[in-house]
Amino acid sequence: MKTLVIAEKPSVAQDIVRAMTPTAGKFEKHDEYFEAEDWLVTSAVGHLVAGKDVNADLIRELAEYPVYSDSALASSMIKVGGVLLPGDAKVRRAMRFSAQCEAGNVRVVDGPWNLDFLEECCAFPHYAFCDQVDAASAGYLKLAR
Repeated sequence: MKTLVIAEKPSVAQDIVRAMTPTAGKFEKHDEYFEAEDWLVTSAVGHLVAGKDVNADLIRELAEYPVYSDSALASSMIKVGGVLLPGDAKVRRAMRFSAQCEAGNVRVVDGPWNLDFLEECCAFPHYAFCDQVDAASAGYLKLAR
């Protein structure tokens, strides 16, 4: 069974494929996705984050694929001085990822999104935006299991 990876947009899907190729093998490019022996990588149309009902529907539609659903959503945000900041669940999850980054065990694939990602990482958790840090932390935990 192949594992399906859905990236935020086509350029991120290409970055993921570049990062995975050394371990996953050569990817063949199709019109809307990339395919390797055990992997399919594509990009989303619209937003990846949705309400619980929409996520449950999407998981049912992808029943033939292994799907990882993340549960640390907006409810784990706290309001400080009128600004929503990451809550305890997101901060605790990011601490394990942060430790691996500081130990030199994380590499960032070169891409046009690098500056935004690194700025968000450096400002976390005292920054209103945490989507990239949260996604990277969740991805790390998924791989570490």
